Amino acid sequence: MRNNRLLWTLVFLITFVGLTASAQEVDGLIRRADKTSIESIRVRSTTATDNPTPTTGDGTITPGPTETGASTSIRIRSTSESIRTRATTTKVAANSPPGGINMVTPAVTDGFQLYPIGTQITWSYNYTSVLISPTAINVEAFCSRTQQYYTIAQNYSVAQRTVVWDTEAYQLTGRPLIAQETYTLYMYDSATQKTDMPQAGKLNIFRNFQFAMYTPRGNIPLNEFNCPTCSDATALLQSHSVRVLLGTSFLVAVGFAWFIHGVM
Repeated sequence: MRNNRLLWTLVFLITFVGLTASAQEVDGLIRRADKTSIESIRVRSTTATDNPTPTTGDGTITPGPTETGASTSIRIRSTSESIRTRATTTKVAANSPPGGINMVTPAVTDGFQLYPIGTQITWSYNYTSVLISPTAINVEAFCSRTQQYYTIAQNYSVAQRTVVWDTEAYQLTGRPLIAQETYTLYMYDSATQKTDMPQAGKLNIFRNFQFAMYTPRGNIPLNEFNCPTCSDATALLQSHSVRVLLGTSFLVAVGFAWFIHGVM
């Protein structure tokens, strides 16, 4: 019995020692595997940090340089940023005058302008005292007799300093035809109405330039030319010549008779 007990004790010890060794070996293998995983993660993280993948503003991946033999990982990161815009306001003193327009062509010294219908009319101008610039302007011609506005340009850029009215093309648009009348040129901020009151620093409506339009007549051949008053003028001239001749003859006759009477 005693020998059997010693035998079982020896078997138990051998089994326990074997199990302990196996457990230590397995634990070592697990630790080595964990260490390998951690090192792999570190390599990927280091590679991604050293050679980041370039991206555009909308998050699109663009190719970048990588190291040969190194494990890389791709990270998508949006680089879009929210843009904050601040509204800028221009402070204008309450006593500032309204802005205006000065005509350059034609000049004030050029006198009243007559334009033939069917031609291109060019006007040049400058802005004065405009502290708050409009985005665009409207250009119109107004006929006081017909109470009609003729659109020359709408939403016209303020960067321009010249406007052209093609009256020939305008006549073909189906809008009211240009009449032989006197007109007033209107120029004003397209964001306002013509009846708005002037405001400090802002463009005030311009209506200080008047002009007239007329229909030109073509050349008439000489053989078709007719002067209704020319024959009347000739008759009057002939009648006047006869009266002068008769009067002169009468004076000569009276003078000669008076001379003869004095001598005798």
